[in-house]
Amino acid sequence: MLIIAHRGASGEAPENTLAAFDLAWRQQADGIELDVRLSRDGRVMVHHDPTTKRLTGTDLSIADSTSDALRQLDFGIWKGPEFAGQRMPVLDEVLAAAPPGKQVVIEIKCGPEIIPALSQVLNNPA
Repeated sequence: MLIIAHRGASGEAPENTLAAFDLAWRQQADGIELDVRLSRDGRVMVHHDPTTKRLTGTDLSIADSTSDALRQLDFGIWKGPEFAGQRMPVLDEVLAAAPPGKQVVIEIKCGPEIIPALSQVLNNPA
């Protein structure tokens, strides 16, 4: 049996952020589940919803925004002041921070256009 932290330790930290994933690892999760979408500039972004509105109050479409624009938003403050400044991660940085032997379950939340970029990230780890 495995314990997989859904969107990281999202009950205690802002979902799909490095803070949530780090907390999941510290809580001894066997793995994390995360969601990915493709940004306008072809980056594999870790985010569940098609827009940023629910978590930031700013309504940007992931598919229509650049990774730089998306990473300007604060994805942590809604969960508490201790999480202020959490940014939308790119998949590369989440994978680089995963401890050896741990699992990362990737749920694709967009269409097949993400496959080339996702393959690039998975086949060329940082």
